Amino acid sequence: MQLNECLEKRASYRSYNSKEVSWEDLIAILNAARLSPSSGNLQNWSFIVVQKPEIKEEISKAALNQVWINQAPLVIVVCSRLENIKRHYDERGEKLYAIQNCAAAINNILLKSTDLGMASCWINAFDDNAIKRILKIPDSVVPQGIITIGYSDEKIEKMKRYELDLLIHFDEWNGKKAEGLFPLKEHRQDAMEGLSETRNKTKNFFSSLFARFKKKQQ
Repeated sequence: MQLNECLEKRASYRSYNSKEVSWEDLIAILNAARLSPSSGNLQNWSFIVVQKPEIKEEISKAALNQVWINQAPLVIVVCSRLENIKRHYDERGEKLYAIQNCAAAINNILLKSTDLGMASCWINAFDDNAIKRILKIPDSVVPQGIITIGYSDEKIEKMKRYELDLLIHFDEWNGKKAEGLFPLKEHRQDAMEGLSETRNKTKNFFSSLFARFKKKQQ
């Protein structure tokens, strides 16, 4: 699957069918997580793969009784090992870098699952102490996220996103935007014409957009 297609298709699924995830796909997903960036290349993540129904049920209860979690054939709990990252980066490492690193790994899990045609969901609402007790996680390790993975028949509507020009600042907060380039929505209709026949929609969109911008500046 092309990257842009993968980014567009990724969604949070809360309904799963009975189709199992192969070991080959599971290893591919975890390897994608392993390749994530991390501060100082410390790779402070660990992954607990849960398949037993009774453990998934306990996890669902610890995750504010989100019983739909039980439907997923696989649950991956991403944990952060704190000792090494605290030693290198002190409090900032523990309270920021450790979380960011695991978030990067989680995002790779979500994207690789999508690439393999699977459904997934990132869950952060859970009782940390309960999860540690259920999975026998040591004190120096913190659960950072729960991901359900499987196959779904659920139909999900595409989530609305903020317009890009509402999110960009130039050189400083609320810095002046390039004249003639924004708002992007004024350019989108023309730029999107004919893009249904190409796989790389985003690349063509911005190539057309910036070419039009440069022409205006001449």
